[in-house]
Amino acid sequence: MSIARTRSGLNFNLAAPHAETLRLSDVAHHLSLINRFAGASEFPISVALHSVNVARVLASWKASAEIRLIGLLHDAHEAFIGDVTSPMKQELSSWAGADHVERSADRIDSILFHKLGLAQHVNPATRRLIAKADAVMLATEWRFAMRGPCPSLETPAAFEVRELHWTKAKEGFQKMLDQLLQECGLPHREAL
Repeated sequence: MSIARTRSGLNFNLAAPHAETLRLSDVAHHLSLINRFAGASEFPISVALHSVNVARVLASWKASAEIRLIGLLHDAHEAFIGDVTSPMKQELSSWAGADHVERSADRIDSILFHKLGLAQHVNPATRRLIAKADAVMLATEWRFAMRGPCPSLETPAAFEVRELHWTKAKEGFQKMLDQLLQECGLPHREAL
């Protein structure tokens, strides 16, 4: 059975995810405890902190609140499937002959963005913009916390990435989430 237990005690079915079991409070909590780079960085960088910084990059490019919210939630699926590194995704694809991790992530993302009424904003242009912001953050995180050549060719962001306790990362994620939900005219995270 492919059931993931959430912090709130719900069973999230990975094979057939449902909007009712996808809670933004769980996403915030889970992402704040998941480290990027499979823990290989000089200090922990949570997916929650990374996501906030992707939204910050998008804000610096004057992206709409909807695009910034999608950027903040671009890795929300990792709350349920973990932060599978790019090399591991490639390895899994070679075993199975298809990218099952990406399909699972896309299925979860689709449910989330439909739940929030943002599905109409998720298009190829939005995906490219968020992928670029994600690559900028990869370069930025690499500059401050990794060793060796960076896989991203993007110029790092103008701000620094520092170690942040998971509780502070969660608070920052929730604060930005609440702000963007309000800007988009959506209900508070606890109501979703």
